[in-house]
Amino acid sequence: MIDESNRTALASPRGDILVADDVELVRSLVVRFLARTGYNSLPVANGAEAVALYRRRQDEVLLVILDVEMPVMGGLEALSALREINPAVKAIIMSGTYSGEEVRREVRSGEVAFIRKPFTFAAFNDTVLTVLAE
Repeated sequence: MIDESNRTALASPRGDILVADDVELVRSLVVRFLARTGYNSLPVANGAEAVALYRRRQDEVLLVILDVEMPVMGGLEALSALREINPAVKAIIMSGTYSGEEVRREVRSGEVAFIRKPFTFAAFNDTVLTVLAE
C-alpha cells in the first residue's frame, strides 16, 4: 500500500502510461481508470505494438501495463524486449489466470508488479501508484 502523503504527488501526471491488451473492453477499462486520475494512456492491442511505440516514445512513458496473453507478442516477451530498450522500465503485468512459472518468477523477482483480472479501480490505482513510487 502506498503512503497517503505521497498519493497526491503520484497522482499528478508527468507522462504517459502505455497499455497493451488484446481485449478492447479491458483496454478501454484501463484507459478509463487511468483517465480518472489524470493519466494519459497510449493503448495498443499487443506486445509488438507496445515495443514499437515504446521505442519511439520511451522518454514520455512512465509505466507500461501488459496483458500476459496476447496475439503476435505476449506480455512477458514484450517485457523482455522493453528491458532491452530500457532495463529500468517500470511495468505491471496483468492476467485473468496467474499461470505459468515464468509469470511467477517475474513477480517473485520484484522486477514487475502483477494485477489479476478482473480488478477494481481501487486495486488497480493502488498498484499503479505503488509502481510509480518505486
